[in-house]
Amino acid sequence: MRIKVKSKRDVFFLLLLLGFLSFLSSSIVLSINLQKERKERSRLENELLITVEEKQRIARELKKMTKLRMETQERLEKEIKKVKLLQENLNAERTEKKSLLSTLKQKKEEIERLTEELKTQKEKEKILSARVKTLQEEKRKVLARLSDLEKEKEVSLKKIVVKPSPEFTGKVLIVNRRFNFLMIDLGEEDGLTPGIVLGVYRNNNLLAKIKVKAVYQHIAEASILKARAPISKGDKVQSILTEVEE
Repeated sequence: MRIKVKSKRDVFFLLLLLGFLSFLSSSIVLSINLQKERKERSRLENELLITVEEKQRIARELKKMTKLRMETQERLEKEIKKVKLLQENLNAERTEKKSLLSTLKQKKEEIERLTEELKTQKEKEKILSARVKTLQEEKRKVLARLSDLEKEKEVSLKKIVVKPSPEFTGKVLIVNRRFNFLMIDLGEEDGLTPGIVLGVYRNNNLLAKIKVKAVYQHIAEASILKARAPISKGDKVQSILTEVEE
């Protein structure tokens, strides 16, 4: 298509029109781009605002979590201290319990020892009581005999009869290894006297040699001189031929 140009004036107007159209087109494009940039900027500003708010929220959450962690750490340290204290108390109680058990064991052993000694003392008291009664009876008989002699006013000499040493056969009644003595069922009525040495047998085997210390009516107390084996209640007691030195 050809446009016919009549004059310079028409050319000028034509150029002016083209320039205006170009400016208008550029302005429209620029306006459109500016609106796009404004929208993008607004969007970015909104996103930035959202990001800042999210950052602030995260900072607040982090602060709360930090505070909570510190509180939890403090509580944990307190609980650890409590556990340590409880462990120390438990160890102290265990030590005290061990000490108390040891003391209790010692006390039990002491009670057993004292009970055994008390039992031995009671046995001795029983024996001594029987001996006192025997001596009192003998005293009464002697006084009665003296009274009879005074009434008769006669002095007579009795024949001295020497009896051979009797053979003794009896058994062990009580054994006290702590004090190294025993009681036998032989006494004055059997002809037993202090100082006699006897043997303790089991199955015809000599277990020990004993020496009579105190003699009562039906029983006697003897000390253990030499023991080849432990003596028990019921072991046989009889005379021996071998002399024993203390």
